[in-house]
Amino acid sequence: YKRLALSVTLLGGLGFAFLLVPIPWHIDSPFLLQPRDAQQVYVKIPGFVTEVKVKPNQRVKAGDILAVLENPELRERLQETDREIRVENAHLKAMRAVADLAEVENAKQRLISLKTEREQILQQLEDLTLVSPCDGQVIPPPRRNLQPKNSPHEELAAWVGTPLENRNRQAWLPTQSLLLTIAPGDQMEAVLIVDQGDRESLRQNQRVELRLDHLPHQTFESQINDISPRNLEFAPEALSNKFGGPLATEADAQGRQRLTSMAYQATVQLSGQTPLLQTGAKGQARVMVDQRSAASWTWKWVRQTFYFRL
Repeated sequence: YKRLALSVTLLGGLGFAFLLVPIPWHIDSPFLLQPRDAQQVYVKIPGFVTEVKVKPNQRVKAGDILAVLENPELRERLQETDREIRVENAHLKAMRAVADLAEVENAKQRLISLKTEREQILQQLEDLTLVSPCDGQVIPPPRRNLQPKNSPHEELAAWVGTPLENRNRQAWLPTQSLLLTIAPGDQMEAVLIVDQGDRESLRQNQRVELRLDHLPHQTFESQINDISPRNLEFAPEALSNKFGGPLATEADAQGRQRLTSMAYQATVQLSGQTPLLQTGAKGQARVMVDQRSAASWTWKWVRQTFYFRL
């Protein structure tokens, strides 16, 4: 019994010691390259592409027109609202003629409502003209080589490649479609999409290794520069599994790729510039967090396996 007790004690001690052994810990996440301090130009009001005023790599100034969309439904709503305003004005005139004060007041309120609606429609029509938010260089969005699966807009005029290409004239661009990016400078950054289970482990200045899909044998090193405090609702199309990416998404009513699980965004600045670092390139990042004991690793696995995520 003494030998058995001694053996159990030794094994227990070894097991306990093993649980305390520090093990290198890292976080893996997909990333997308974009220009540093880039200004993305998204579609505010959906419409068909009628004009594209710029080309990739072209220099633009703040306020320059980039593209013009057309939304026939909005045009019809404007015409219908104008017709209703004319009818209501005629009704108001008639009620004044018979001195029906109550109906005169009602007609005035309806006119105020109709004119407010008209102003809103005019603003939406104005938003169909997309302008540059700053001075810089035009960077096309990531190319779309696949059509989204089960998209609610599959029956509309979908586009492939980028919206800037001539073949996509009259293509339908849903709300929040990325038209292009304006790059103020020539530096690049990687945008990491980090699972919520790893969010609390991220810190600024943590070392990051980046490997691009098209350069699997080359590693770029940098560090975490910024971590978004708010969760990311929609994924870039290039990273969505509907377009061959690693992130599980579902298309919403406007064609945007909504993440099926909560994630956060972190940015990594890349020093220097190389032709190998191109906007829209994607890859896998490895964030070197710290060293964690085997016990801590086990507890993390238990939490992620058996607990529901908020």
